[in-house]
Amino acid sequence: MNKKLIIAGIAATSAITSFGLVGTAQAESVTTLREGQFLAQISDTRTEGHVMFGTDGLSVVTDSSTSQSKAAEYWKSEMTLADAGEPALDWRGTDAKPGKQLLVDMDDDESTSMYNNQGYKGADAILVGEDVYTLDGKPDWWVPASATQAVKDAAPSHQGGSGSENHGTLDGWRAAFPDAKVVAAGFSLGSGMRGSGVISKVTVGDQTYKFTGKDEVVTPPADTHEAFKVTKIVFDPSGSDAKNPNGEYVQVKNRSAAAVGLKDYKLVDAGGTSYSFPDVSLGAGNTVTVRMGKGTNSASTLFRGRSNILNNDGDAILLQRGNGTVSDACAYTKTVKVSKTC
Repeated sequence: MNKKLIIAGIAATSAITSFGLVGTAQAESVTTLREGQFLAQISDTRTEGHVMFGTDGLSVVTDSSTSQSKAAEYWKSEMTLADAGEPALDWRGTDAKPGKQLLVDMDDDESTSMYNNQGYKGADAILVGEDVYTLDGKPDWWVPASATQAVKDAAPSHQGGSGSENHGTLDGWRAAFPDAKVVAAGFSLGSGMRGSGVISKVTVGDQTYKFTGKDEVVTPPADTHEAFKVTKIVFDPSGSDAKNPNGEYVQVKNRSAAAVGLKDYKLVDAGGTSYSFPDVSLGAGNTVTVRMGKGTNSASTLFRGRSNILNNDGDAILLQRGNGTVSDACAYTKTVKVSKTC
């Protein structure tokens, strides 16, 4: 029960995408962010949101469609808004993807700010860039209600069709606030949106930010068009591990109206150890139980062959095709006991 398991897996609609355009080519400077380097003062990852460092990316998960389903983090990134180019975020996961965010001191005066009490004196607004919004054919960036009134009043556009009524392209914001300085960069998935995947890098101007850490957990949730769904994880069964080596298990259900083969799918743990499904089919509406210990495979139960895999303190289970595309996942935290129904 000490290792982390991910179910790697499936998905025709989950893909590797890069959204946002990078501005004029510049000499790239790469910064690697690790655990503990996010800015805790302005973190907005809520109870149903999860952010976990992997060996080559950042896993971002939101569990549901409630207001608590949000994962948002920020890190220090200081430059003028003029030098920020058109930020980009590389994402592998569900269609629901994080928005890019810039915490900006619009007038560069370090005066009244919504964020002064959080240690970011002078930051007047968060600029939010989401892939779904464009203005005049360019990415559209909006400010939330927390922005100062002066920023809202001077927004390049107040017409509808964006994340708020105060929005504009970055060029428009630069024209309205020529002295603006970026204080921090970040991302946000949610709130009220279920999704997950991996951010491999974020680019702001000539700065590229990558992520690495001790935990490699990626967890895209099921797309409604996918056949398979992770339905249950039992990670801390009763009894000792030695006496109950098959107590840990993951269940996967075929939600489609036809049998679907599992041969192309595999389970991958956080350390990179993988379990490839055998050449079996799962009937329409049927569920297969993947037990972590040893045993003889049957139509309804498969055995991974290694016990004590799942982490009791929080983890994520990911289903993934052999080509790396991800379809479904379920995450749990240390506050969850014994099992998680997904």
